[in-house]
Amino acid sequence: LRQRPNDHIVPWLKLEIEFSAMRGVRGGGRWTEAIQDAVEKFLPEDKKSFLIVKNMDDEWLYQAKFDEVISIGNNVIILIAEVSFTIIDNQGGLIKEFEEIRYDSLINGSLIKVKSKGRYGLCNIDGDYILPCVYSDISATSEGYVLTQKIERSKTWRSSDSYVYGLLDQNGKTIIEESKQNIAVQANRIHVVNNHLHIVYDMSMNKLCEYYHGESLKSGYRTISLSRFGYGKYSQWGVVDSEWRLIVPCHFDVSVT
Repeated sequence: LRQRPNDHIVPWLKLEIEFSAMRGVRGGGRWTEAIQDAVEKFLPEDKKSFLIVKNMDDEWLYQAKFDEVISIGNNVIILIAEVSFTIIDNQGGLIKEFEEIRYDSLINGSLIKVKSKGRYGLCNIDGDYILPCVYSDISATSEGYVLTQKIERSKTWRSSDSYVYGLLDQNGKTIIEESKQNIAVQANRIHVVNNHLHIVYDMSMNKLCEYYHGESLKSGYRTISLSRFGYGKYSQWGVVDSEWRLIVPCHFDVSVT
């Protein structure tokens, strides 16, 4: 609901809305009195410039300066507007205010994906930047790891733009520095592809195997080859298990599936 700041509240705006059914609150499950108290404490004493929507019992429901309210655990509340957002604590104290920076999404419950001028960045719930807003995309894997993608502009008209990728853990700590190698996280394994060479690591970055070509077996095992061509003499085939652990060294010329 929107109304010009200086307009008076008209009777039809006093809607019968229960706190538990309010759309503007996410993260904490429902609109609680604790969240309401914190937001009210944060708002300035002179609230004439804000639209306040109340229900039929004259209970405060929604502060229209913000389009959405997100609670993170019991300690942090994010107030989201169209082109800015504000982080406050559960006592209504200001943590950080972002102007001309858009809130995009919450990653792993503790990292905030933000957007500015078409580029993405990452900050923590204290409002400190982990990554500046220079990335073409930032996404979370099902395991909670953070993948970054950034455009690297070509310096000459003869070559096209390229991408660089990086990987962060659940807390925003760098695991793989940004480079042009492709990165993916699948089933608790980190897969890095650099110039057609696939390298597989566990989540502690211990190297499990590397290969150029691979074939899956019905048993869950895989045959892998260290040869760029994959077949013929000196193709160097071996076998890994379903966890990508090398169980047969890559010394064989032929792979039979």
